Amino acid sequence: MSRVTKTFTYKVPDDYTLQEAENDSSVSFTYHGPKYLHVHLNKDKTFAGALETTLNQWNEEEGVEDHSDCLLINALAQPLEASIFWAMKDSDISDLPQKVKTGPDGNQYSYPWPLVPHKAYEAEDMTWNPSTLSWNKPYPWHRQWATWADISVQADAVASNAQDWIDANDSAGVDSDLKASWNKILTEANGKVADYSNAGLLPHEVVFRLTPADSDAQAAMSDSDS
Repeated sequence: MSRVTKTFTYKVPDDYTLQEAENDSSVSFTYHGPKYLHVHLNKDKTFAGALETTLNQWNEEEGVEDHSDCLLINALAQPLEASIFWAMKDSDISDLPQKVKTGPDGNQYSYPWPLVPHKAYEAEDMTWNPSTLSWNKPYPWHRQWATWADISVQADAVASNAQDWIDANDSAGVDSDLKASWNKILTEANGKVADYSNAGLLPHEVVFRLTPADSDAQAAMSDSDS
């Protein structure tokens, strides 16, 4: 299927997931992806998903499939919408410039900056208006997906795991550096919610340090791939 490239400008919020744009900032982005997207809608006309297609395929489907809950997006004519819905499936988001936030425990959270379209806007909250044959505006900003309650549950699980290891290895023969690592993880987990929220960070910006067990598992996977 044909791929196209289109550079355009669009508005972004003041930061990732912030529901405000007082800075009135615009950035540019280059769409790389299918020329045509077959967009599926939910019954309430909100975005449900997108697949690449061709104009011939779309035309052949008419009369065979019910297109009442589908749309055809031309990426060259609607590059912002195509970029939001395609979400960089043909590109590696890690290759983009990153903004880094360092937590109070030294762990770092990063995300693409300037924000790319699918990180600036929330596709699932976009609604098609059959009367105007357009998407309702303003387009909704990307919303947060984590809460402090979620982080508290995760922190409790990490702390419990660390405490179990410490209790099971409380002997003079255990490597002191290993014990220190697990104690650090326990301390960080116990203070995770309070420390990060007091530092003005958001729940999704909380980062948990890899445990020694996580590091061992990653090393084993790396060895098996080599």
